[in-house]
Amino acid sequence: MNTAEINKILSEKLGKTQKETREILEVTVGVLANTLVEEKSFTIPGLGTFGVKLRAARNAFNPALKAIVKLPPVKATFFHSSVGLKARVQEQGQINE
Repeated sequence: MNTAEINKILSEKLGKTQKETREILEVTVGVLANTLVEEKSFTIPGLGTFGVKLRAARNAFNPALKAIVKLPPVKATFFHSSVGLKARVQEQGQINE
């Protein structure tokens, strides 16, 4: 599913124009992205938790160089699905939109 399809579904379910729902979707994604940029986590009930964590520096093997290289620490985003979402996916039932 892409953004256009999500926008169309939101438009139909909310009874708003696609332009209005596109703006709502863009603002929502922007707010959530800014929250992650600030290294804060957030939870969407029924969906899960999004956040940022620091991955420690580590050594890795570079086969082209046939040498061990040191990789720097990096910030990585994560998503942990909620228990309810996991159960619904396991049941293979359709998620209510």
